[in-house]
Amino acid sequence: MKPILFNKYKINGRQIAEAMWGTGGTHAVKTNRKGAYYYSCSANGGYVVSLNALTEEEKSLLNQYTETMKIQALVQNRTDGDYIIAVSLSGIQRYVGKNRRYRYTPHLGQVKWVDIEFYAFEEDCDWAILEKLTDVKTLDRESTCTPEKRQEIVDNTFERWATPKRKSPDTQKSNLIAL
Repeated sequence: MKPILFNKYKINGRQIAEAMWGTGGTHAVKTNRKGAYYYSCSANGGYVVSLNALTEEEKSLLNQYTETMKIQALVQNRTDGDYIIAVSLSGIQRYVGKNRRYRYTPHLGQVKWVDIEFYAFEEDCDWAILEKLTDVKTLDRESTCTPEKRQEIVDNTFERWATPKRKSPDTQKSNLIAL
């Protein structure tokens, strides 16, 4: 991987999708938002969405139903800035082969692993969470579905399958009555 300034890095949606949902025959579908990607892979597919593609309000809504996922970036602190010199998908990979070895030039600066978060919404049902709570959509020009019918499908899928995450016990209000 060619070193890239940390603040210029954009997640590789295809690479993430193939690590999660299978390589070979991957088909990309454009979306209406930069940083939001849709891929159909050999075993499954869905949306991969960068946190930068969403507003704080959208992230807050999505966090009620899902959690972010993480990849790791090897960041080298150089005199002219922090550079990502490698990315590891080991935390999410199901279908990609063994991990690579990472090389770096130590005299250019210290390195550390940093988590980079993103959202993933599988094509089975999770996609409806993203499409219901944000305006992110695919721009599939081959679809024969009207926008009204598409919204009906989104609403039905969301109502049937999306359930809010359970809160941890320390954040739940107690239903116990003190005696």
